[in-house]
Amino acid sequence: MRKILMILATAFLLMSGGEANAQKIKAFVALGGNLSQIDGDEVYGFKKLGFTGSVGTMIPLTESQKWAISVEAKFSQYGAYQKDYPYSYNATLPYIEIPLMAHFVDDKGGWTFGLGAVYGRLMNYTEKAAWDNTGVTTVITDFQKKPYEKNDFSFVADIRFKIWKNLKFNFRYQHSLVPTKKDWMFINNAQTWTRDIYNSSLSARLIWVFGDDDTPKKKTKKRREMKRIAIFPGSFDPITLGHQSIVMRALPLFDKIIIAVGDNTEKHCKYTLQQRMQWIAKTFENVPNIEVDSYNELTVDYCKRKKAKYIIRGLRNAIDFQYEQNIAQINSELDSEVETVFLLTELRYSTINSSMVREILKFGGDVKKYLPENIREFF
Repeated sequence: MRKILMILATAFLLMSGGEANAQKIKAFVALGGNLSQIDGDEVYGFKKLGFTGSVGTMIPLTESQKWAISVEAKFSQYGAYQKDYPYSYNATLPYIEIPLMAHFVDDKGGWTFGLGAVYGRLMNYTEKAAWDNTGVTTVITDFQKKPYEKNDFSFVADIRFKIWKNLKFNFRYQHSLVPTKKDWMFINNAQTWTRDIYNSSLSARLIWVFGDDDTPKKKTKKRREMKRIAIFPGSFDPITLGHQSIVMRALPLFDKIIIAVGDNTEKHCKYTLQQRMQWIAKTFENVPNIEVDSYNELTVDYCKRKKAKYIIRGLRNAIDFQYEQNIAQINSELDSEVETVFLLTELRYSTINSSMVREILKFGGDVKKYLPENIREFF
């Protein structure tokens, strides 16, 4: 009994380790049945029905939780059973076991595959045998003077899949690696022989997992899939170094920026929509996570259509702030889920705007120093 308590205490210490990952550790209980046989005796087939139950923990080894280890404190009944001629035989071997396993978790299909090793300690055992010539059944605690080994070491293969919420079905195959009884003598008429015998079992269990975070994981995954998309609207007639600076500084804040060129027929632009979009695309041709598009609707309606939650605006001075503040408040009233993000223009670009560029061009001046390098060839 003392040794059994030591085994259980060891399992408890193993299961209570890893406090740093306490939020990821999953405790579980398992109940089910075994069909077992003793390989090497004269009884064939997985005919012995026994009970199995355990408590354990699953500890992830990686951040993705695809690989994990588990440890259990487990009780199992193994043995062999036969009722047919020429003799009946019934052996019951109860073990306290500590399975230690490595698992691969398929989070998409809900399957878990495991391999591992098991240490078992035999508590006691009984054997009942009846021979045809006597018809007498005898309880034998030291059958043919060859007792079972107290310690057993096995390998185990394990498959689990989810049935409902935290409930899983588990199928397990386990086989001894070392003999559970050595040199067992068999006698048939004048013939005698000896064999080593091994435990072999098939188990079916139901496992209830406590703190299973499959649902939170799905929610987290969904949140990660929701990209932070921002719209940078304007006429860009033409795009300037100031515009380029605002976009490049906003990139680390968002997963994607859509530069939306307003297609307003009432606003007379110097350059066509196609030209303006072409120059923007040329400016950011080597920059990822940028999309160039056009729109002819309310900016907040365009944001909703593009699933964007943010509008980017650049501020050069106090006059810009007053104007943009009014626009932002109106947009907020139209759609409270859309936020306006203001970025101050870099000091060296604070005097640059598209109107100034067009005015200089009108009188034949050189505007290349105000434009992104990639499009200067067009001016």
